[in-house]
Amino acid sequence: MRLPRIAVILLALTLTVAATMLSGCSGKRSTPRAGAPASMDSGEPFEVFSGEYENTKFMVDNPPRTLAVLPFGGDPAEWSLAPEAEDPRDVVRRGMYNHLAAMPFADQELLETDVRLSGAELDTYQTVSSLLEENPAKLHSLLGVDAVVIGEVTHFDRTFAGIVSQTAVGCRVRMIALPSGQLLWRAVHVSRGFGGGVSITPVGLALSALSSLWNLREEQLLRETDALFREIVGTIRVSSSSGRFLAAAPALDLFTTAQEASLYREGEPMIFRLVGAPGARATAQLNAQDGFSETVELRPAPPSQRRVLRGQILNALEDQFEASGLTPTPEELAAAMRELDAREIYQGAYIPERGIEASRIIARGVLVNGSGNRSIRVLRRSLSIDASPPPAPTDLVATVQDGRILLRWSPVNVSDLQNYEVWASPRGLTGFTLALRSETPSATVDDLDNFDPRFLRVSAVDKAGNRSTFSTGIKATPLPEPALAAAAVTSSTLGGTVPELLFLGPEYSPYLVSSTLIVPTNSALHIAPGVIIRFTPGSGITVSGGKLTTYGTVEQPVRLVPETPDSRPGSWEGLTLSQDSRVLLSHARILGARIGLNIQESAPRLIGTVIRSSSQAGMQLSDGAAPDMTCSLIKGNGGMGGIVAQGTGLAPSIRQTSFSGNAPFDVQNFSSTALDLRENHWETDPGISVLGPVLLAPALEAPVAGCPLP
Repeated sequence: MRLPRIAVILLALTLTVAATMLSGCSGKRSTPRAGAPASMDSGEPFEVFSGEYENTKFMVDNPPRTLAVLPFGGDPAEWSLAPEAEDPRDVVRRGMYNHLAAMPFADQELLETDVRLSGAELDTYQTVSSLLEENPAKLHSLLGVDAVVIGEVTHFDRTFAGIVSQTAVGCRVRMIALPSGQLLWRAVHVSRGFGGGVSITPVGLALSALSSLWNLREEQLLRETDALFREIVGTIRVSSSSGRFLAAAPALDLFTTAQEASLYREGEPMIFRLVGAPGARATAQLNAQDGFSETVELRPAPPSQRRVLRGQILNALEDQFEASGLTPTPEELAAAMRELDAREIYQGAYIPERGIEASRIIARGVLVNGSGNRSIRVLRRSLSIDASPPPAPTDLVATVQDGRILLRWSPVNVSDLQNYEVWASPRGLTGFTLALRSETPSATVDDLDNFDPRFLRVSAVDKAGNRSTFSTGIKATPLPEPALAAAAVTSSTLGGTVPELLFLGPEYSPYLVSSTLIVPTNSALHIAPGVIIRFTPGSGITVSGGKLTTYGTVEQPVRLVPETPDSRPGSWEGLTLSQDSRVLLSHARILGARIGLNIQESAPRLIGTVIRSSSQAGMQLSDGAAPDMTCSLIKGNGGMGGIVAQGTGLAPSIRQTSFSGNAPFDVQNFSSTALDLRENHWETDPGISVLGPVLLAPALEAPVAGCPLP
C-alpha cells in the first residue's frame, strides 16, 4: 500500500529525530536537565534554548555600550555541509551581527571593523583571537569599542532521511570586555531545523519562493541559520536591574536590493526591499566610512504590485515542488499565501545625484514596531556610488589625412579613468554617434570619405561608467593630401599664376576666374567635389607642366562653366594642357567653352568627364596628346565637332564613352595615326559621324550603366 505524502514526511521526521536523540549530540556541548535553567549562573532560563550560556557578574555590573563582531573561526573539516559560494564562518558572523544590532548596543559596522583590523594586518580569526588573548587593550585602542564578540562555527551539517533533511548549525561564542579582557557573556549552542527539497512549513514555503523569485541564494542559508542567531543572542542579559530579557523584536525576514549591481551611477536608483512584520516603520540605512550617510524610507508595496507578486510566488512555489518531484496541494499553497499575506513587503529607492562618491556602503534594513523594538538585517554585499563624472577633455586638435582624421587632446588626470570616447556627426548639432574608444589621449577615425566633413568631440569615461560632458567640438575634413588644408583659398575671385599649392574647397564656391589661371611646373591646383568655377569671357585654365586634380563625384561633380547661365558658347577658353602636365579630371563638367580640352604633349586621365556645348571643338588633340578617357560624355559640341586630332605622336585611349549630337562630326582625325576608339557608344552611325582613320569595332550598343548619359 502506498502511503500519502504527509505520512512519508512524518515518518521521515520521526526517523531523523530518533537518530538525533540516539546520537547524543556527539558530546560537544552540555545539555541541561529538563526544567532546569539553561545557564551557568543564576540567570533566568530562556524557554527554547538547549545549549549553554552564561552572563557573568561583570556583564551584569558593566554592560557594554558599544560592540564589534570580530571574524569567526572554525574548522571546515568538521562540517558535512560547506557551500561553495558561502563561507559558513561569514554566514554565522553576519547572522550574529544582524541580531546583535537589534539590541541596545551601539554596534560597529562589520565593514568598519574589517577595515580597522586589516589596517593593522589582523586579517584572520587566528591573528585577531591571539591579540584578544594577549593584548585586549591594543584591540580596544584599534576598534574603539567597549566589547567584542568572537566565536567559532562548531556545526554546519545536514543529514537526510528520505525526502526530509535536518540542518544543524552551531557555534561557540564569547563577548569580551575591552580593554580589560573580562568575559561578559558566553554561549554554546546547536540549532536544528527540518527541511527537504522544498520547505515543509508555510512560512518557509513563502519565503523560499520569494527568495527564488528575487534570486537571493544567500538568504536561504541565512534563514536556515537564523534560529541559531535568534536563540543564542536571546540569552544575553541587557538590563542589570530588571533581570528580564529583551522584548521580542518585529519579524524581519528578508532585506535585499532589487538589482544585483553593487555600483551605482548618477540617476540609477538603488531599490531596496524588506519583508517583515506589518504596521512597522521600515528604513534602509546607508553608511560609509567616508562620511556618506542616508536613510531611505521604505513604504508598503501598493496592492496592485502585491497581486502581481502573489501570482509570481505561486509560480515559483510550483517550480520548486516540481524540481523536487512533488506536486503541491491546494492546502499547502493556500497556507504559504496566508503567511505571505501576514507580512508586509516594504520598498523604497535612493537615487544618487551628480557629484556623490561613496565606497563600501553598508546597507542595513531596519524595522521598528510601535513599541520601539527593532530588527536589523545587513545587506550581504557592500555598495558603492560613483556619480561624479570626470572633467571634460580639453585642447582637442585634429590632423587630417587621406580617408582619416587624427585626434589628440590633453589627458584627463583622474585615478579611475577607464577610457575616452570619440563621437562624430556629419551635421554638427545633432546626429552624433560613438565612433571609437581610446585608452590614450589620441585616436584615429578611419574609413572616412575624403572631402566629407566630420564634427568631432570627445568625452572621458571613468571605471564606474560615468561620462564627462563633451569637449569643445571641432570640424575636420579628410583630404587626399594633408597639405591641402593649409592651401585653401580665402577668396572666391581667382586669376593669374597659381602658387605652389592651391586648394579650392566648397566654402567659397562658386568661384569666379577673372583672368586665366596658369598652373606652371611645380605648382598644383586641387578642386574639391561640388565646386563650381565660373569663367569671365576670354579666361580659362592653362596647365603648363603643373598639376591639376578635380575630385568630383557622381553626386557632386566639379562644374567649369561660363560666367553667367545665358553666356553664349565659346565665351571662355576652356582648359589647355601641355608640357607633360599631370592632370586628373574626376567627374568634371566642362560646359560652353571655346575648346573644352586642348591637349598637347600631355596624358591626362579623364573619368566621368562631360564636355558639352563647346563652340570650336569638344576636345582638340595635338602633337603628343595621349588622353586616357573612360566613362565620359562628349555631347553637343560645334565648330569642328566632338574630337579634332592633328599632329604626330597621338595615343588617345578612349573607352566606355558616349558621343552624341556633335556637329559636323563626332570625330575628325587629320593625323596619319589611326585613333583607337573601340568600345564606345555612338548615337549617330559612326560611318557618317567619324572622319579619318579610326578603329571603331567593337562598339557599344548602349551607354555604360553609371556613366554620364547623353
